[in-house]
Amino acid sequence: AQIASNNNTPGNAGMLPRLDVSAGITNANVNTEQEYNNGNNVKQDGAKTDGLTAGAQFNWTLFDGMKKFATRSKLVAMEDASGLQLKMQIETTVASVMESYFRAVSLRSEIRVLDDAIAMFDERVRIAEMKFQVGSGSKLDLLQSQTDRNVRKSLRLNLLAAYDKALAE
Repeated sequence: AQIASNNNTPGNAGMLPRLDVSAGITNANVNTEQEYNNGNNVKQDGAKTDGLTAGAQFNWTLFDGMKKFATRSKLVAMEDASGLQLKMQIETTVASVMESYFRAVSLRSEIRVLDDAIAMFDERVRIAEMKFQVGSGSKLDLLQSQTDRNVRKSLRLNLLAAYDKALAE
């Protein structure tokens, strides 16, 4: 969104003049040996020459068939769209965090309910063991109550794993 906002300028739409500036420096160090027709010889070592160049160019398109205005409209639309994308991404992230939080809270409540149920099944197993020991209950009742308790404990372990996963998200 910030990049689109930075790009939305009259200059990027081609509405402003363009100024190009260039500059250059040349240096040369040469050895010269010349012989003239009259017999004179000139020999010079390390002759230096320096050159400096500079230039500027100013361009401004006065009419380009409304292209500047179409480009400017496109830049405005791109800025608006990227702002909406940013808002949508923020809302999606917030919704995802809230969903994970509520899933974790729900799983934690289910674990507490299962803890109470396991306590009741522990009591049921204790009663079934006592009945079996005094001879008024069957081994089947004892084994069934232990199985029911173990099913609840297994379910609790699964919920704990799901809870840990929800916290990690």
